[in-house]
Amino acid sequence: MKRWILVALVALTSPAPQQPLKVRIEGVVVRPGTGEPVPRARLTLTSTGRGGPLPAPTNLPQRGGVIPQKTIAPAVTDDLGRFSFQDLDEGSYTLQILANGYVSQNYGQRFAGGSGTPIVLTAGQDLKNLSVTLTPAGNIGGRVVDRLDQPLVNVPLRLMRYSYDAQGQRSWQAVGSATTNDRGEYRIYWITPGRYILMAGIPGIGASPFLALITLAVGSDTTNNNDVPVPMGYAFYPGVSDIGAAQIIDLKPGADIDSANITLTTRPPTYRIRGRVIDSRTGQPPALARVIATPRVLGGPSNSPMDRIASELPLNNYNSSTGTFEIRDLLPGSYAVAVAVQDPRTPSTAGRGGVPPPGLSTGTIVVGVSDTDVEGVVVTVVPAATLAGRLRAEGSQQLPVTPDRTRLQLISRDPAAVLGASGAGGAATPSADGTFRFANIAVGEYRVVLQTAGGRGGAGGGAVYLKEARLDGADVLNTALRISGSAAGTLEIVAGVTNAQISGIVSDRRAQPVAVAQVVLIPDRARDRIDLYKTATADDRGRFSFPGIPPGDYKVFSWEFAEPFSWFDPELLAQSETKGTAVHVTDTSSEMIEVKLIPKEGSQ
Repeated sequence: MKRWILVALVALTSPAPQQPLKVRIEGVVVRPGTGEPVPRARLTLTSTGRGGPLPAPTNLPQRGGVIPQKTIAPAVTDDLGRFSFQDLDEGSYTLQILANGYVSQNYGQRFAGGSGTPIVLTAGQDLKNLSVTLTPAGNIGGRVVDRLDQPLVNVPLRLMRYSYDAQGQRSWQAVGSATTNDRGEYRIYWITPGRYILMAGIPGIGASPFLALITLAVGSDTTNNNDVPVPMGYAFYPGVSDIGAAQIIDLKPGADIDSANITLTTRPPTYRIRGRVIDSRTGQPPALARVIATPRVLGGPSNSPMDRIASELPLNNYNSSTGTFEIRDLLPGSYAVAVAVQDPRTPSTAGRGGVPPPGLSTGTIVVGVSDTDVEGVVVTVVPAATLAGRLRAEGSQQLPVTPDRTRLQLISRDPAAVLGASGAGGAATPSADGTFRFANIAVGEYRVVLQTAGGRGGAGGGAVYLKEARLDGADVLNTALRISGSAAGTLEIVAGVTNAQISGIVSDRRAQPVAVAQVVLIPDRARDRIDLYKTATADDRGRFSFPGIPPGDYKVFSWEFAEPFSWFDPELLAQSETKGTAVHVTDTSSEMIEVKLIPKEGSQ
């Protein structure tokens, strides 16, 4: 009995287990420059489980699953732009902010698609006065009229911009659409600031996969039974049919452009290209051929969606008995007339990775269409080439990887030049003795790229890079590798090894480190060498590093909120040329540099 009394007394006098201290976040969402509050912005806080210990869960999953995290209710700013999150556990969090009329972003986000800066909370230490700046979106509006200044109803509009891929190729990206009302008016709103091209109308499919893609995207249906459809062409702002002559709309943060008017021609005149196809092996017309005309617009027919449309178009414009073709419904402009001929003795399945299938012959010629039909065009098709060669190390060097752990690629410099190509000319893996072979390479211009498994050589062995590339003794590393016939020659590849690295810190105008900034290493002169471009992300102290850099002269840039791969844009580089940090690299360099953040336009 006494023993039980003693146990009860001990239980009563023992201190109760301490509850973990809670944390709160308080802050404000404002516009840049003016500091005006942004009311009714929605903020979403998500625990990442890093940066501090999480509270022990009370209910563990039954079968080793992920420990459930506490759901955090979103916060909405009041009329003064203020927000707060209460009763938070210590740990690491990400914060996303959205508001109508503004560009959505993550807290601390320095570049498009970036995850932003984590918010680390320590038990008992509240985070107050957190300031979030949202970039105002822009709006574009105007009227679409005919040549008599009469409004055009139910005209579809498409807002587009160029984007770049990892290979530096430009392509179109649609970002917004609208349809005119009974007054011919339209409005596309809440657009991320940037440079855009605006198209109005419905292009006929004709022979162009680029225009077919836009036609499928904008559609042409109407839901008003009282509307009398008017046949129409299409035009790019401010009223031109050639996209190369279109005026760029430079949309600034918060801008409201209401006068982007377009004059549209109904029933616009179109023209034809007529010609014939010759097989280089026989001098005669081939039995079967696919002929297509593609607008010569950088960023037009660039990738797989175009390939699919090109392959699905009903191409019945080739006469096998005479070897002649006719392509109709073309507006004035420059076109690549591309021809593909499949050898009937080989399977007609498509090649992989953009490589022409066995037995495919191709030919391309550039044709200009002005205000009349084009006659007498001759396109000669040439069989796909085989390109053999050998990979070796520079001098007496030893590569840190065996040749069969490397990969060689031929990347097309002009994806529009080959019918159905997706920008890749093929890949080859050298054998143990360094010999390799590219098969089925179409006529065109290519650049050579060398990659290694994992991106680097063995531990401590340095990085392998492309030192030389010669086709029958001629330099094709710094110039185009041209395939003009089935006998392509011999490609000699020399690989070098480098231990050079560049490290540094990204800082702002106040010389303070910038966390999670994107850093880009760009060759100073050979800017068509895509293999020399490198990217890194600065850590929470603004530090970054580029290991395994080939020798040469470079510039290092860090743009605030730059879109992925936008550094391939010559215009962006021209604007930023003096803002980069120059650095010279040798095989054994170990450079430490400071890179100044290039602020986004309109920031203070």
